[in-house]
Amino acid sequence: MDKQEDIYKGNASLGIQSLFDLVRDGIKDLDATSTVKPGADDLIYGGDLAKWKRAGNTLLLKFATTISRKEPALATSVINEVLTGNNYINANSGDMNFTFGASVGSQDPRFTYTAVSTFKDDIILSTRYLTLLNSLNDPRLPIFFTKPAANYVTIDNGFRAPFLLPLRTGRATINT
Repeated sequence: MDKQEDIYKGNASLGIQSLFDLVRDGIKDLDATSTVKPGADDLIYGGDLAKWKRAGNTLLLKFATTISRKEPALATSVINEVLTGNNYINANSGDMNFTFGASVGSQDPRFTYTAVSTFKDDIILSTRYLTLLNSLNDPRLPIFFTKPAANYVTIDNGFRAPFLLPLRTGRATINT
């Protein structure tokens, strides 16, 4: 298995190209001469290659912030490179969004699973997640999960005995 350092920074002796170079190559490829250009089939940006370049540079920023504690010099170099080029997503209108439809088959699968499917009541709050949110006094807890009684009803991660699960009406589940 490749080390995370090799994935981000590359490792020529192992033939691993860095994530940064892969994204840079992808951005360069967008300028290459081609008889094929994305259009209506591009579900994110509708064929707007300038927006894809901004997305690529924003991905470089994301990678740089990910490694910034372990590799501050590399992270700073990449961040400065992108900021100097001034070609990254800097407005909500450039966000990489996929628009789901409202009809069956084109809906967000998370919506289908949590609000429509027969599995929608199978999601239950994790004991460990509840402990974490409580320890942080996280105000989102009642927004994220239902509270069927005086206390949240949870189950520990990895629990595999469905016949012992709390009744569905008594579980803390995802709010929809």
